[in-house]
Amino acid sequence: MAVIGSIPTAPAHDRSGPCSPGLLAADPKVVAIGEIGLDFYRRRSPEEVQQHCFRRQLDFAVAHKKVVVIHTREATP
Repeated sequence: MAVIGSIPTAPAHDRSGPCSPGLLAADPKVVAIGEIGLDFYRRRSPEEVQQHCFRRQLDFAVAHKKVVVIHTREATP
């Protein structure tokens, strides 16, 4: 089994497609998308970028019927 995803602070720095796990999700060994979510602790990526990517990753997981592993740190009011 495998889980694929992009850490929340990566979106602004990884231009290879962090908002979508892509072809890897088609592998039957991939059972989940994660760890995805929001991490505002160190402010390495703007909140808006993280939120945008998180929404896209959730949509991707739903479309591919994958479980989601959520990461959240300092992301609640």
